[in-house]
Parts: sequence; C-alpha cells; structure tokens
Amino acid sequence: MKRRQVILLGLVLAALVPGVALATMLGQRGLSPILAADTVYTGDYLVTAKEVTLAGNIDGDVIAAGNTVVVSGNVSGDVIAAGQSVTVSGTVGGSVRVAGNSVRIDGVVTRNVTAFAGTISLGPNAVGQRNVYASGGSVEVLGTVERELN
Repeated sequence: MKRRQVILLGLVLAALVPGVALATMLGQRGLSPILAADTVYTGDYLVTAKEVTLAGNIDGDVIAAGNTVVVSGNVSGDVIAAGQSVTVSGTVGGSVRVAGNSVRIDGVVTRNVTAFAGTISLGPNAVGQRNVYASGGSVEVLGTVERELN
C-alpha cells in the first residue's frame, strides 16, 4: 500500500511540471499569487510561484507548487501541493496530498491525507475524517484522525 502511494505522489508531482511551464509562458513566474479571503474561484486552481497564498474559497481542486504554499481558504475538491513549507488550514472537501520539508495540516479534511515531509504536523484544529498516511522524519498529531493513522 505504501509503495503505491509513493508512486502515486511521484506521478502527481510530475504532473505539476506543465503548470510550471504554463506559469513561465504567462510571465507569472516569481510573482506571489494571492487569492483573497473574500474571493470565490470556480474551477480547478493550478498555480506555481515562489510564495502561494490561497485564502479565498475554491470550488474545485487545487494543485500548487512553490517555496511556501498556504491554503487557508475552503476547497471543495482535492488539494495537491508541494513546497519547502506547505500549510493547509481550511476545510477540504476531498483529499489532501502534500510533500515538502515542512507540512502542517490544521483544518478539516473530508477524505484522506497523504503527507511526505521532513516534519509533519496535524495541528489542534486538524480533523482527518478518513485515513492519514504520514511519512516523515517527525510526525506530530495534535488533532483528530477518525479512521487509521499510518
């Protein structure tokens, strides 16, 4: 099971490469995109930048890569993110799949959480309503995991 998840995450991260090319083509590389808290975005949100801040609500999936990725708004679908530091603190209607040096989940995740990082933290507000798969140098669980923690 773990091997399949590692392969799946590798494929997902490889899928981010077209997003990097698109951001470069559009002249967005190096900017710090911010989705403001009072914004509602409908559709899948794909973004790559040095710093990504998504405080608004997204009716779709999020695929994000950057040095720092922060998803504090609500997402109706899945969140797939990679970066040096990744934080997901909003409510996610789907699954969360993240990789980075430091990963923090501190919101409600309706489906599964899969995290690969040097340091993984499920904060006190974190609720994994299904399974949480965490592979890292250190894993801290202060929140709730309603099914299995692997």
